[in-house]
Parts: sequence; structure tokens; C-alpha cells
Amino acid sequence: MSKYTIRTLSEKEELMKFYQQHGWKETFKKYRVSRASFAHWLQRVKQADGATAHPLARRRLIRPDTVAYVKQLRKKHPEFSLAQIKEDTCNKQQKISRTTIWHIINGR
Repeated sequence: MSKYTIRTLSEKEELMKFYQQHGWKETFKKYRVSRASFAHWLQRVKQADGATAHPLARRRLIRPDTVAYVKQLRKKHPEFSLAQIKEDTCNKQQKISRTTIWHIINGR
């Protein structure tokens, strides 16, 4: 078994349920997850209020107002490139990548 394990979303959800029922010591014995990783996951779940992605997913959470802003900007200025939309969005809303903007525009 390697030192680091990349866990799927379903594994993380299962781990969280087990933790709620059995506590930290039993969770660590069964899953061998570090306290830091687990604390990070718990923090993401608590902060996920109104997010568009699942809080335990590896993707970054994008606020709904940022998604609406990108769509509105694209509708208002269809000639803008992804880089121009990124620059405007990062200045006024949330820092996101050009790839994320492309996914928002194309509905993925």
C-alpha cells in the first residue's frame, strides 16, 4: 500500500458516515486517513453552503454568483475571449481559470 491514497468521492462520503457513527479513532484504524486530510474535508463540507460542486469533490468550488456573472458577461460581450472574461471575473468576482470559464459557458 502506498503512503498516499487518492480517494474517490464515494469513498470520502463513506468515510464521513463512518466517522459520524464511530468517531475518529475507529475511522483512522479502518481507513488510515491523516487527521489533516480529514480536517480539510470536514472544513470543505462546512463551507460548502450554496456551492455548485460537491464539497468533497476534487474540483474547486465556484460560487453561484460567479457562474451567473460569467454567463451574463458572455451574453453581453460575445466577442470577449476566455482570457478577457477571466481577467474581468478575477477582478470583480472570484479567481477562476480559463478552463473553468469554458466549462461554465458550455454548460459542463
